[in-house]
Amino acid sequence: MAYAVPVSLEQALARHQAGDVTGAAAMYRLFLAANPGHGDAVHLLGVALMQGGDLTAARDMLEQAVAIDGGKAAWWNNLGLVRYYAEDFPAARAAGDRALALDPGNPDFLNNRGMALQKLDALDAAIRDFEAALTGQTRDPELYHNYGVALQTASRPEEAVHAFEQAVRISGGWPDSYASLGAIYFELGRRDDAFDACRKAVALDPFHQGAHECFKNLKWESGRQDQMHDTYRWVCRELPGNPMAHLQYGRCLVTDHWFAEAEPVLRRALDLAPDNTPAMGQLGAALSALGRHGEALDVLARAHDLAPDDPEILEFQGQALLRAGRHGEAVAPLKKAHVRNPRRSGVLGLLTIAMTEAEDPDLACIVDFDAAVTQLFIDVPEGYADLRVFNTALHAELEARHKALPPPINQTMRGGTQIPDNLFNGPTDTVALVKAEIVKALRGFIAGLEQDADHPFLRFVNPDFRFTGAWSTILRGAGYDASHIHNEGWLSGVYYVKVPDLPDEVWQTGEGCLQIGAPPDAYVSARNRTRIMVRPEPGKLVLFPSYVWHGVRPFTREDTRHSIAFDVI
Repeated sequence: MAYAVPVSLEQALARHQAGDVTGAAAMYRLFLAANPGHGDAVHLLGVALMQGGDLTAARDMLEQAVAIDGGKAAWWNNLGLVRYYAEDFPAARAAGDRALALDPGNPDFLNNRGMALQKLDALDAAIRDFEAALTGQTRDPELYHNYGVALQTASRPEEAVHAFEQAVRISGGWPDSYASLGAIYFELGRRDDAFDACRKAVALDPFHQGAHECFKNLKWESGRQDQMHDTYRWVCRELPGNPMAHLQYGRCLVTDHWFAEAEPVLRRALDLAPDNTPAMGQLGAALSALGRHGEALDVLARAHDLAPDDPEILEFQGQALLRAGRHGEAVAPLKKAHVRNPRRSGVLGLLTIAMTEAEDPDLACIVDFDAAVTQLFIDVPEGYADLRVFNTALHAELEARHKALPPPINQTMRGGTQIPDNLFNGPTDTVALVKAEIVKALRGFIAGLEQDADHPFLRFVNPDFRFTGAWSTILRGAGYDASHIHNEGWLSGVYYVKVPDLPDEVWQTGEGCLQIGAPPDAYVSARNRTRIMVRPEPGKLVLFPSYVWHGVRPFTREDTRHSIAFDVI
């Protein structure tokens, strides 16, 4: 669209306020061509770019804006927002500090800084910001929701319930808050309320993934696995002609390994939208898992023709080729998928399998098994005589939380129980102490790494790391953990709390040990095999890249093996 020159700032702003962020951005650029360095225009262009999804360009513009005469409070606030959306949380917090220094007590600024603080695990500070914001603004449902999330993360469920209920009351219906309420109600034993909240969230937003997943988990933990996809089915019945509804349901079925059930659902999605490449990808994945390799590769080839650079399609292609035994052909799509999505551990995990089988000389550039695993012992937490005494107390605290837990959904663990991945959120007592020691060990380990832009692990070295999950696992009897990788992490680790006191000759057999390098059973071969065996010892911390295949070998005896695992980015 062509615009008359000169363009006034008022004209550009009117276009912006009308919701045309692309047109507004073009007009701001024209105005700036005639008025270079105009602070308000630079700022508004940054906001328009952020709203249009171009976070890099938006950040550049907003950084230019705040450099003009020290910046205005709103400019710093929006710079904080774009940094937050780009997941640069320390920088987001710093920008929030500057905004609030210029305009203390602004509820919007406090809310935005609070969100950054929460991502940095500074929960007490985040809660203080949200509470301060609420003193000046009590009618914002988003603010109440964010406050509720912080309270929930800090393990203050009753207070979180109140915050989420306020968000729902003020808004007249807030799907995010209903979904959060579902999880907390269940935690508090209010099972009927939990199901009702999830249903309300889905009714308000049929595509609310969090609400669907919350409902699914509730049904799983209630022992009603046959009903855990009911909300997905309901949406498909309510929106029978909507391809996205069927794609969403089909994707969930593939994730849950219900591959046969997924096929007709995904074919229905394709009947409604024949060129829907995400549905093709999911269908190809399902057919591949069912052993129908030719059909799978045909579907994925068509998807690739339509979307040649889609990293998910490339990953599914590579996986299907591996399952079909065509290892050498799998390397190219997986390498391309890695370039498109360098943080996805699943792609790198599959790539290591393909490159190993193909004897690709570049394998060592991805994973050097001799250097992949670091083993160390944490320091003794203050107040305890030694690690044995501390671990005894830690085991007692966590074991009580494991009682009556069902097996985890969609996990590789068998013969045990697992606390959901929020263990380090608002930790108390011995959990807080072990988290502090793990953080200290991680800082020392990461400080010793050298950044390398060409290495899939070292390129993301981050001294300002944060946990993306932490969970306690207790294996009993012949319990084990099948080989897997962690898609949510950059660096993964395991801390051993309690292991059986067994003779050396038993450990030398590999029973109960952490095995590194061997992929899932479907891909194990003479080349793809266990490379490192780690003996578990109480107090030991083991660190490795999240894309490295690892698992736990079973015991053949009735013993308890207790560990804490975590991911960081």
